[in-house]
Amino acid sequence: MFKKLLSLVLATSMVFSTGTSVFAAESTQTNSRQVALSQSEDLTNQLVNKVDPFVKLNNDGEFYITNEDKLSKLITQEELEIVKNQIVQTNSGIKESLKTSDTFHINQKIKSVTVSEFESNNNQTLYRAASKEGVNKVEWVWFGVRIYLSKSAVNHILNAGVTAGATYIGIKFPGVGKAIATAVSSYLITEFGTGYVSRAIYIDVGLKVPSMLNPGVVGIRTIGFQ
Repeated sequence: MFKKLLSLVLATSMVFSTGTSVFAAESTQTNSRQVALSQSEDLTNQLVNKVDPFVKLNNDGEFYITNEDKLSKLITQEELEIVKNQIVQTNSGIKESLKTSDTFHINQKIKSVTVSEFESNNNQTLYRAASKEGVNKVEWVWFGVRIYLSKSAVNHILNAGVTAGATYIGIKFPGVGKAIATAVSSYLITEFGTGYVSRAIYIDVGLKVPSMLNPGVVGIRTIGFQ
């Protein structure tokens, strides 16, 4: 689960806050940072904290609600529907992710599903770890996803641009969906421009239940180095 829950910053699939970056591509002053804060999201930190004890993960990597009657006394019916829809959306993403990789880990204790990019050469995986190249994988929790991108993947996205970068992410991690892929691609280009990034990174993405007025809205929670 993410080290710290942060409030979501609203972002459509193509529009983001562009404020001054607090760390450059070559910076080693910090390994992670908060991105932006907003209390306007449906799936707020407060709601996540209330609901989390009632969400479990089964052996198949699916999240589900336990003791819904008790939970319904702690949150409103509208909030309960938001949570249910969120879990359905997350489970769908996990299912798609598992189709594309034979390397995954279900951790019921911390309630996360980690899916690694398919790697046919184990020696290459060891080389990446040893050379600071980093890894490509996604770690799902019921309310969001952490995306790990290797140094090569990050620089490929920066060179490709927003649309091609999003397509690249979608190919590597089919389960994350177009909105998340575009959000990550756009945010990386906002942060680093077309500069060279010398370290692998991770990005925490919070999910927001889509609506007809705001389809595929997501928020960047945290960015840090692997």
